[in-house]
Amino acid sequence: MENIEVAFTALGRCDVVAQLKSENIETLSKTVFKIATLPGVTATETLIEAVM
Repeated sequence: MENIEVAFTALGRCDVVAQLKSENIETLSKTVFKIATLPGVTATETLIEAVM
């Protein structure tokens, strides 16, 4: 899937963690929506880096 830089399985609250890179919020939103609609995905959580 486009925009995914790293993905790995995890133990705990999340089963999979994916790091995405996107040029804009619209492209990011489209990718997150594709992930959210995959069979077996029951929830997603999006965290965006705050550059200070």
